[in-house]
Amino acid sequence: MSSVAATSSITKKFLDEVNNTRPMIYAARPLLLEYVLKNSRSGDIQSVINAIDKFAQTQQWLMNVGDKKGEILDNAIRSRQPKTVLELGMDFFW
Repeated sequence: MSSVAATSSITKKFLDEVNNTRPMIYAARPLLLEYVLKNSRSGDIQSVINAIDKFAQTQQWLMNVGDKKGEILDNAIRSRQPKTVLELGMDFFW
């Protein structure tokens, strides 16, 4: 198999997995909103983040940084004190 064909096959498999996951991700949106509204304090950003993390841990899978990776990122930013931070990501809802 050529590398182009192999890459195409891998890409197709990835997109199939994303498409199979998409209904679950869409279904989580209203559930997440309801959970956050019930389990966070208005105007308290940290309580909203905590509620999102708790939802992802206990209710339904979400693609989010979470508390463990978040702490690693926070420590890296604190230790390097960059003037600018660039976040790269992908929205699976195209």
